[in-house]
Amino acid sequence: MSTSNSKSLIERIDNLKVLPNSLGLYGLGQVGVAVKGPDGVIYVDPYLTDYGGPEKRLTRYFSPPLEPVDITNARHVLITHAHVDHFDPETLGPLVRSSPQAHFYGPYTCDFSGVASTTERFTVPDVGKAYAAGHAQITAIPSAHTELEQSERGYPYLGHVIEWNGVTVYHAGDTVIYRD
Repeated sequence: MSTSNSKSLIERIDNLKVLPNSLGLYGLGQVGVAVKGPDGVIYVDPYLTDYGGPEKRLTRYFSPPLEPVDITNARHVLITHAHVDHFDPETLGPLVRSSPQAHFYGPYTCDFSGVASTTERFTVPDVGKAYAAGHAQITAIPSAHTELEQSERGYPYLGHVIEWNGVTVYHAGDTVIYRD
């Protein structure tokens, strides 16, 4: 992927005029998306490399549409769980540096100490309690990767309900339906 194409997509996202009762959605590959609202961009599960772990590379079927270092417009980054194709240190490390205004939210299983020099920009959201992300309201809800799991520390898999500009979007990561 050439950096010029990556910067071109960032420019298109930044220049999108979001009308009332609408949002802009941009697929990033895997289940990652960029959500453009009237006051910023929220990234969910940005997986933009072929990272598969410290000694392994995953084979992508197509190149990512962005280079992590070119993401300068992130206001908030939501992570659903700690698997490398959702919590990618090779994406998140550069993104932490290129979007210094961004705040990161994810389950307790996401160890940001490996991608940032400080974890002050990372929050484990309270499940079921809405929080403000700019003008967006986000609520983390339990998700089930293969089954609903919970420990004394909380849920290792989260879905994110984004209410923004008159629109509600739910991002579940890669999960299954479960009974509550």
